[in-house]
Amino acid sequence: MVELLVVMNCGTSRYKTETFKDKKAFINAIDNVQVGNTKLICFTDKLGRYIAVSPTN
Repeated sequence: MVELLVVMNCGTSRYKTETFKDKKAFINAIDNVQVGNTKLICFTDKLGRYIAVSPTN
């Protein structure tokens, strides 16, 4: 499980997710954005909400 802190103009949010099993899996998602495979980092949090975050956040 990974806990993410997302900072946006409207405030901050903390999400706990099992979409990424560890830090390495989250870094792979960031790498996919950097090479242009995807434009957003998407995951499902522990409450079942689907979250799509811009990598600049």
